[in-house]
Amino acid sequence: MATPKDQSQRKGSRRELRRRANKRLDRKVDVRKDTSGEELKRLIHELKAHQVELEMYNEELRRAQVEVEEARQKYADLFDFSPVGYMTLDKRGIIREMNLTAAGLLKRPRRSLIKTVFSQFVSPEHLDHFLKFKRRAFETGETQSSELMLRQADGNLFWAQLEGVVRTDEAGRPVWMQCNFIDISERKLKENALTRLAAAVEQAGEGIAIASREGLIDYANRAFERLIGRSRGEIVGRNVKDVLAGDGKNPDFEKRLERFLLGGENLTDHLSMVSAGGVGQELDVEGSPIHDPLGTVIGYLAIVRDMTQQHKLDQQLRQGQKLEALGTLAGGIAHDFNNVLMPIVLNTEMVLLNLPQESEVRPYLDLALAAALRGKDMIKQIITFSRQKEQVKLPLRVVPLVTEALLFLEPSLPKTIEVKRSIPDNLEDTILGDPSQVHQVVMNLLTNAVRSMRQNGGVLEVNLKEMGLDAESTLSIPDLKPGRYLRLTVRDTGQGMAREVLERVFDPFFTTQQLPEGSGMGLPVVRGIVRILGGAVTASSEVGAGSTFDVYFPKAKQPALSAEPEPAKLPTGKGRILVVDDEKVQLETYQNVLERLGYEADGETDSTQALARFRENPFSYDLIITDQTMPKISGLRLAEEMLRLRPGVPVILCTGYSEVVDADQARAAGIKEFILKPFTVREIAAVVHRILSHP
Repeated sequence: MATPKDQSQRKGSRRELRRRANKRLDRKVDVRKDTSGEELKRLIHELKAHQVELEMYNEELRRAQVEVEEARQKYADLFDFSPVGYMTLDKRGIIREMNLTAAGLLKRPRRSLIKTVFSQFVSPEHLDHFLKFKRRAFETGETQSSELMLRQADGNLFWAQLEGVVRTDEAGRPVWMQCNFIDISERKLKENALTRLAAAVEQAGEGIAIASREGLIDYANRAFERLIGRSRGEIVGRNVKDVLAGDGKNPDFEKRLERFLLGGENLTDHLSMVSAGGVGQELDVEGSPIHDPLGTVIGYLAIVRDMTQQHKLDQQLRQGQKLEALGTLAGGIAHDFNNVLMPIVLNTEMVLLNLPQESEVRPYLDLALAAALRGKDMIKQIITFSRQKEQVKLPLRVVPLVTEALLFLEPSLPKTIEVKRSIPDNLEDTILGDPSQVHQVVMNLLTNAVRSMRQNGGVLEVNLKEMGLDAESTLSIPDLKPGRYLRLTVRDTGQGMAREVLERVFDPFFTTQQLPEGSGMGLPVVRGIVRILGGAVTASSEVGAGSTFDVYFPKAKQPALSAEPEPAKLPTGKGRILVVDDEKVQLETYQNVLERLGYEADGETDSTQALARFRENPFSYDLIITDQTMPKISGLRLAEEMLRLRPGVPVILCTGYSEVVDADQARAAGIKEFILKPFTVREIAAVVHRILSHP
């Protein structure tokens, strides 16, 4: 290819040739007149030299033309095979020129694209965008850039980045626009993936934070803000350690976090914290270092999960396991202890029945009987944990039970404790349950409240309120289902409880009181009874501000049953009764009581002997009273055999405690009554009289 120096030399040769030719013409030499041979030779030589010069010049022109053609071809190749698509558009948007790359991106032959309107290849949703792009380019004369979707010959769309600059004529008027565009579909896919990833991280339910190599937080998502209880502005730029363990209440966690930030190893830990909003949180924290391609730690990722609800469920599970273990223990204790109490209660009552009212020993016997009955109530509390099956529940009113409990309690209250009650008139207070159990719930809560205020006094509030709970309202009380409830609230202004005490307040045998003030059974019994009734109990407290217990009783649709008045006189009667109990003391006590009530009572300590006696003459007895737990033949099986021998024979099944049989199973087997020990003389007298009066 000719250099600028070569071109300059050629121009000089042409000028010299032209100068000499002109000089010759100016002389107007007439060759015919000047016949000098030498001059002629000189002219011929000069013409030949000039001819050679012209031939050389022509050769040089031919070489230059080849070089220009080669350069043009190289430019055409660079233009056509550039990795970027090029095209020229006029003011109407018609394609005037386009390289092969651009035609390839559109998957069309170049010849079919020239003199066509480019906008027809733009996706309809981006057409307006392209027209604005073209208009701005021609109006401003500035380089424009746009991202839009183009349609290929097969109908497929691809993302393209389009850039254009306007060229002007000699007068400075815009005449056409040079454009280039590239396929950015892959980049767009990655951008969309990153956008989705960013949105997923931002909207994740788990708290996510990214920190620098120095441990300073660069990013925190919304969940992280919510869990920590601080805004993003309060989090970003702070050290991870300050955000998660800055309060100094978790020194062990803080040390492990420091080791993580220094060593770059993964962290799996648990954190109990109170958020900036004062909310207690149970958080699982996971941390991992972020590495560059060479393996160098360039930052840290922290993931925080809210485990508060799971922690509560775990606590409930552990609580259930404790209660289950206690129930297993209670089952064994209850049976034996009730059998011990049974003769004490009955024989003490028998002595009192035969003792004059003015007797000096009566007060002592009354105290002994009261103590035995308190023991009976204690066993009843323990049995409450042991019964996992549904119990018989009857419609009853709560207001009278609350009123009765307050009347019982108020005389023993110190003057420093004020009682406030809020019970609306005409309150619909009917629930399904057992009156003694509901009374026990109220008494336990009242006693607990009074005990917390006995030293410094305060206010005891007792409220009853009917309310409806929807699905959202029951989220914070897992034991409840949506429905209508009667809420009993017992609130005191006593010393209150710390958080760690509040978490264990329903644990069996857990108490902060000294014995014999607290046994650790009152509140666990409350929870056990309320759960049996299908309700729930919640507790809230703050040190120095008192405590509040809310009990939710499911409302009953049917009205409460009318209470039957207790007869003033001990019911007596006539009839022959077979009593079966493997313990001789129990057996003799039953016989003495029944004979005192006017009945003839035969006794057997061996259940097989009792069955043999009954088999000899099934109609010789009006009633069978049998214990459940006996060697050889159980009370239930004995009753079934006797009923097979004599269908319809009245049977009373007694037990201190049994996992094998309950009231429903006893009735299903044809047994008339199912009685839990220890019972009183009046109770057994009423049952026997009712059965024999209505055979």
